Amino acid sequence: SNIYMYINQTPSAGNAPSDNNYWMLIGLRGEQGAPGVGLNLRYAWNSVVEYNPLDLVFFGDSSWVALYANKNQQPSETSTYWLRFVQHKPVEITVSTTQPKDRYLGQIWIKIKG
Repeated sequence: SNIYMYINQTPSAGNAPSDNNYWMLIGLRGEQGAPGVGLNLRYAWNSVVEYNPLDLVFFGDSSWVALYANKNQQPSETSTYWLRFVQHKPVEITVSTTQPKDRYLGQIWIKIKG
């Protein structure tokens, strides 16, 4: 599986995932998966979890990257522990063999083999 994020302001159709004007291959590392931008997907932020630098979490209307090891440090604009990766409207994560039709900035698409 490959993970792509739509990065263009224009919600146009028909752009191939290889067109980096519209899509960014994230390829987040988890327990399994190929390295992409070097971030470790940790899913929803949790106050009892210990995070390491380059861990990526979802909190509020944004994705956040840990700058320093931390625990119970809530992601925010004023936090010294976190950096906003991308702010988005409530994100839809689409899992499919074909790209979504109505794309928007920050949308996540997990492309699976057919």
